[in-house]
Amino acid sequence: MSSSSPSPVTPSSLRKPSQEEQEEYEKLLSECSGIKLFVDEGHQIEKWSDYQFTSADGRTFALFLDGHSILHRLRAKDILINEADTEGIKQAESVAGMILGVGAINPPSVLLDSISLVTCWLECRRMNGMVPCGSEEYHVVLELNDGTINIEDALLPPELRDDRHDGEPADYIN
Repeated sequence: MSSSSPSPVTPSSLRKPSQEEQEEYEKLLSECSGIKLFVDEGHQIEKWSDYQFTSADGRTFALFLDGHSILHRLRAKDILINEADTEGIKQAESVAGMILGVGAINPPSVLLDSISLVTCWLECRRMNGMVPCGSEEYHVVLELNDGTINIEDALLPPELRDDRHDGEPADYIN
């Protein structure tokens, strides 16, 4: 029985990629930056969200804040990112956040501004039974709101609710 060891790989032993292989690689790399990266790979980090809630029917939804933080999580998961695409990286870092259904086949919703992010997150909660959010999450959502969104009492955690009557505005809700 003879043992043959593989030949060492040297620069001269590497084959130059064909034009078709090079184009396929370039296409793959171009898909690894910008907002498309979040849409295509967001589910890879679904368990690393900033906030989650589970609806009455058992579906879990996740909220991710800050494009820079999302990119950091994707890097930690060893997702291919085209770091040479500085415009794509800037675009990804400028994202306000994303919302995704954990385990869902639908791509994440990537939001560019905080008002859209808050609006979509609150709508997601409303559509799924307005599951009360935790105190910390409520304060983050309130901080992202510039006063244009009326945050409903149903989203207030119990410790922040008061004994006022329905329809009576609270002084801490814009």
